[in-house]
Amino acid sequence: MRYLDNLIEKVEAIKPTYRIVIFAGTVLLIFAIFYFLSFSPKAKRIDQLKNEISNLEMRIKKAKALARRLPEFKKKAEKMEKQFRVALELLPNQREIPSLLERINHIGIETDLVFQVFRPGREKSEGFYSQIPIYVELEGKFHNIMEFMYKVTTMKRIVNVFDIRMNPKEKFSTQLRTTIKAATYRFVPDVEKRKK
Repeated sequence: MRYLDNLIEKVEAIKPTYRIVIFAGTVLLIFAIFYFLSFSPKAKRIDQLKNEISNLEMRIKKAKALARRLPEFKKKAEKMEKQFRVALELLPNQREIPSLLERINHIGIETDLVFQVFRPGREKSEGFYSQIPIYVELEGKFHNIMEFMYKVTTMKRIVNVFDIRMNPKEKFSTQLRTTIKAATYRFVPDVEKRKK
């Protein structure tokens, strides 16, 4: 108790102005310690959390916008699926190539043409599809050759004719000897691409 009495006497001996300054300094020191040890770290954490919340809210808005467009994306996916099926129909796979070539040969016979040469070439890979060149030499009348060309180029499968040469079989003959370079295509699945 004596210690406390001594302390009070010493404080009473200090001038009132100094007492006010010491009191204000002590209060400021307590507030500074509180600010740096407690308030400031929590304020920084609050700012971080506010930023995280605003980022999450933006992500939620974007996700909701995408969710609203989901039916549109589903329609696009269905449309692309249909287009893919059509493309597969136009681009046969390996098993269907012989039947396609058979069909071209059959069209030639239907149109009264005589095949001299009918030779598929070596397949050339073009990414998701391969090109199969076809070399044909045939004989027949002009009208029959044009009918053959029309039927071949209007098949469900893609067959492009890009080089046709016609010469009379003999001088003043109605029979033409024709050479045709054409190409058909086939779909190359991912599995085949990985094997190469």
